[in-house]
Amino acid sequence: MIESQLTYVMDALGKMDARGAAVAEALPEAQESFNLAVQEQTQGTVWTDGGCASWYLDRHGRNTVIWPGTSWSFRQATRAFDPSEYVLEGSRSAARQGPVFSAGPNPARKSAAARQP
Repeated sequence: MIESQLTYVMDALGKMDARGAAVAEALPEAQESFNLAVQEQTQGTVWTDGGCASWYLDRHGRNTVIWPGTSWSFRQATRAFDPSEYVLEGSRSAARQGPVFSAGPNPARKSAAARQP
């Protein structure tokens, strides 16, 4: 699986470089479609319906961690980065200047204690 992930990331970086992009952000509809497909594929499996209590499932019983198929199907799904499913933006020259840090706290980042149900 890690080899497939690395191949996908390297392809993404190559395509971003060719377009002069520094950032690739998944389109909401592409991300939603992928997540729905994963949820559909896990229905009726031991991961969701087998009575397993595991860290693979979130508090709502959704699989948010594990690929529901084989490593071969993962390889096929990640064989190439599809730029049409992402917003590619930013310039490489701006990225080379270093990260931009916010002066204030990030409201999206919560402490582990605050995330507990």
